[in-house]
Amino acid sequence: MNKYLKPSSRIRIITLAILTLGIFSAASVRLMQFQIVEGKQHYEEAVTKTTSTYQVQASRGDIVDRYGRILATSEVAFNVVFDWSFVNRKQLNQTIHQLIGLFKQSGVAWVNELPIDYNGGNYLFQSGKESQIDKMKKKIVIGLYADEQNCIDRMMERYEINDYPVIEENGTYQFDESKSKEIKEFQQQLQSTLNLSKEQTQTAQQCMEAVLANPSKFPYYTQQEAFEIAVVRYTMENREFSVNNRYTFAENISEDTIVNIKEHGYLFPGVDVVQETSRVYKNEDVASHLLGFVGPIYAEEYAELKKRGYQLNDIVGKSGVESLMENELRGENGEVKITQNAQGDIISTQTTVEAIAGNTVRLTIDYEFQKRIQQIVTDFMVNGNYQKTMHDSPGAAVVVLDNKSGEVLACVSYPNYSMEQFKNDYASLSEDPLKPMYNRALYGLYAPGSSFKPIVGTAAIMEGLENRNSTIYCSNPYREFGETYQPRCLQDHHSGSTNILEALHWSCNIYFYDTGRRMGIDKINEYATQMGLGVDTGIEIGSAKGRVASRELSEQLDGVWNPGSVAQASIGQNYTQITPISMACEAMTIANKGVRYQTRLIDAVLDYEGNILTEKESSVANEGFVISDEAYEAVKDGMILAGQKISGASSLRSLPYQVAVKTGTPQTVSASRTNNDFVAFTINGEDSISVSCMIEGAGSGASGLLRAILDAYDECKNLGIVESNPQYPQDFDEILS
Repeated sequence: MNKYLKPSSRIRIITLAILTLGIFSAASVRLMQFQIVEGKQHYEEAVTKTTSTYQVQASRGDIVDRYGRILATSEVAFNVVFDWSFVNRKQLNQTIHQLIGLFKQSGVAWVNELPIDYNGGNYLFQSGKESQIDKMKKKIVIGLYADEQNCIDRMMERYEINDYPVIEENGTYQFDESKSKEIKEFQQQLQSTLNLSKEQTQTAQQCMEAVLANPSKFPYYTQQEAFEIAVVRYTMENREFSVNNRYTFAENISEDTIVNIKEHGYLFPGVDVVQETSRVYKNEDVASHLLGFVGPIYAEEYAELKKRGYQLNDIVGKSGVESLMENELRGENGEVKITQNAQGDIISTQTTVEAIAGNTVRLTIDYEFQKRIQQIVTDFMVNGNYQKTMHDSPGAAVVVLDNKSGEVLACVSYPNYSMEQFKNDYASLSEDPLKPMYNRALYGLYAPGSSFKPIVGTAAIMEGLENRNSTIYCSNPYREFGETYQPRCLQDHHSGSTNILEALHWSCNIYFYDTGRRMGIDKINEYATQMGLGVDTGIEIGSAKGRVASRELSEQLDGVWNPGSVAQASIGQNYTQITPISMACEAMTIANKGVRYQTRLIDAVLDYEGNILTEKESSVANEGFVISDEAYEAVKDGMILAGQKISGASSLRSLPYQVAVKTGTPQTVSASRTNNDFVAFTINGEDSISVSCMIEGAGSGASGLLRAILDAYDECKNLGIVESNPQYPQDFDEILS
């Protein structure tokens, strides 16, 4: 030791040395404890702990109406799931059987994607599900010509249900002699498991009596029970149940069912109740054709969707707005890491990626207005005073557009359906001869009949063939096409010299035969196209384009175009077939003096907090097309006169604004059946709307709906404005009151 060090310095050095030695000694002891005393335990933990990464499903965004009312949303629900990591695959059939038993006692349904029904020993393919049946046959690896029994037999073998080498006939059992190896293994298994002798397992009858006496060790199911297990096993396979993809057995279960499952959890290894989001449609049957639906991802879709970050247990939009706006609605899934010990107990959980909820999609439709029109149309079709020209119940469609933007305010197709029906009774919906899932408003193709006449009248004045006061002589028959074709006019309240106002007022056929003949079909088509007929109207979820009669179309359809064909085309017949939304576009174009907007259903996309991310603007579909004031005023005034013919409770005369209307009674392919329709627009400034309506199989009466539709629009618009601009108390006295 350095003799020059002070005593205090020596003490500090000695103290530091002792402290350092103590720390190293403690560390050595702890290290010895880890490596020697507890080494085996920590090694076993290290090799037996498992860490799994699970997806946390993002909440799907809402779909709301123009005033923010929720149409579709995601709500928290309790679902029953199978987890591959904890399922005892040797006992899987028995687990399913016991779980089904519990659900049947509670009267609760479970997921079923097998396109086969069972009824007292008979199996039947579900009608209307040909594609699902073909997919099933490929999935279970059986020929496409296999019948129902073949498919069920294949599933019993594939899923090892009642997998014993015996054949049952009239309550007696015989060995399946084609399975000699399996018979021997079966006998040996019975002997070793149940301590039976060879003499006690000689015959199939003896073996099966032993099986039936020991169901816990050798399950054997009735035909009904076996079918129910096959349903679940096939649905599991169809949903790609795997270590990375949980299988959802049932959705949105009740609290009683949750308690039952938890109390009997020992019977269901690998089964759990989890809290997940479920798609809920608040609209019942309102706008179902527009909203569409969501569904699970299937194998044939997954290859593409996987590139976009989807997991097999995600849901995806299948049709309508749900499909169109999938990227906005889906959100971003999160991730959580779960660490478990060898016994399967959860040691820790860690959220590594937070889930981000999907965006909100705001539509242009008014929920209350859409709902009211559906009620109006349904009441009219069921109880309405209209002349039916067909024996079966007809369909109908109504479309309402905002003339200043092309926004779809309502789009109704009758008959309708609810999402609950779609989910629980798809087979009945798909077999219904009235086709309730068919969107007549967007895809129904109809001859417009006389509601086409405003197009021809507009073209006649624009092309200088007629003016407001010029007349055409209406006399029967019209002879300008020669002796072979002489069409007639009903001459309802008119005859002789007729101008365009009276021609639209009383729907004079001869006026339009003559103007159409002189103008020619090409010019008629030009104006019809500008007004939205036979072209894409722009609506985002898609619609049929339809077609307008022409020489080329006639030749394509193996018809003969002759001079008289233009006469029929001029009154909306011949080969013209258009959609109700196209008819509404016709009215909108006239109301706007030539401006036709692209129709649209999507208004904006908002984030989870209600901030606007993107807002869709209106766009003109026919730039440069203008209807002159002369043509507009003449056609408008003629249509106003036509609207004034509507009488009684449906009269338009007491409205505070004018309404231009044109009705039609087009013939169909059946000579004994006609449809009845109308197009209309209101003349009330910024609140101007256009309406189209088509009633299948009606001879008259459609125009009786118009007043109810206009009243509903005025009432619902005011209601929406109030709801979206709530009035809050402004001072203390108001709060107290």
